[in-house]
Amino acid sequence: DGTTDNNVISLGVEYNTTDYDVINIQRSTRNVGIGTTAPAYKFAAYGSNVNSEIVASFGSANDQNEYTAIGLSGFIASNGATKAGLALKRTATYGVGELHFLNNNTSDNSDMTLSDSKMVILGNGNVGVGTTSPDTNLTVIQSGVMPTAGFSATQWVGAFVNTGNTSSIARVGIYAGNAGHALLNFGDADDADIGGLSYSNVNNSLAIRTNNGERMLISSAGAIKFNNYGAGTLVSDASGNITVSSG
Repeated sequence: DGTTDNNVISLGVEYNTTDYDVINIQRSTRNVGIGTTAPAYKFAAYGSNVNSEIVASFGSANDQNEYTAIGLSGFIASNGATKAGLALKRTATYGVGELHFLNNNTSDNSDMTLSDSKMVILGNGNVGVGTTSPDTNLTVIQSGVMPTAGFSATQWVGAFVNTGNTSSIARVGIYAGNAGHALLNFGDADDADIGGLSYSNVNNSLAIRTNNGERMLISSAGAIKFNNYGAGTLVSDASGNITVSSG
């Protein structure tokens, strides 16, 4: 069944003598809508349930280790390639698998494939960037592989890896405002920051905190101050000489 007006072409079904619009196409924009008579995009699908629902589902009867993908393309030509998208790789029964974020950066008409995976979410929730087999909750690999010696999957929450060659450098940055502090906190379920490191961008000093108190401070000149040591504090100068101060 179908109806038209000056603006919308509607395709629908009849159920119990009542007509229901299913697909609506705007004449002026050619936008297609399901669940709406005024789609604002080339394709819009809206549910009608106030509760949680799956509005659309895309799938294939994949064999294990094959994938179903939704693609994106920013170039339309005689053979416009689908360069990026989301893919579900089936790894077990009932369609259980891994969610891959694909991005093919090759300047040709080749489509994205699973080899273009840049980020993955495994079925157990582990997230990998630069790897399709993350061993921790978050594994980021710039080059090389995750070390195995000394590693415990039950203890390590995250890993940042750059082991491509013997001179590779791995950095993780924590940045704050010019008049603020950059902190790395340590704690437990009862206290999130009972200890830690605090770098002051005000005077370029580094403080070490334990049991919710500052215990050592390294100044921008390299002088070290140990707080609460006996009646006073220990202070070292830039040459490494340590003296006792009552301040």
